[in-house]
Amino acid sequence: MKLIIAIIHHEDTKNVEMHLREAHIYLTKIASVGSFLEKGNTTLLIGTNRVDEVIRIISSYSQKRVVKKPIVPLNEFADLTSQYVEVEVGGATLFILDLQEFRKM
Repeated sequence: MKLIIAIIHHEDTKNVEMHLREAHIYLTKIASVGSFLEKGNTTLLIGTNRVDEVIRIISSYSQKRVVKKPIVPLNEFADLTSQYVEVEVGGATLFILDLQEFRKM
């Protein structure tokens, strides 16, 4: 058995969750925030033997997006006009771990 920790962009959460539940893949959902853009994510905890199916569902319903993040001047002499850098966000980040033991009580 594996434990999949999936970090999903908040805009994709409902769609991913719906398709996982339709496939009878049960999960625990935790609200989370990314440290770089400080935007909402959802972290899914999934204990399963159906790793390939979970990966397929998550990758099918998680989309990458490009957002603009403001660049903060490094010192007081820097130009204070708004400058932005485009950053690719979204998709999903998966951690797949061996699960030594699983108990449902």
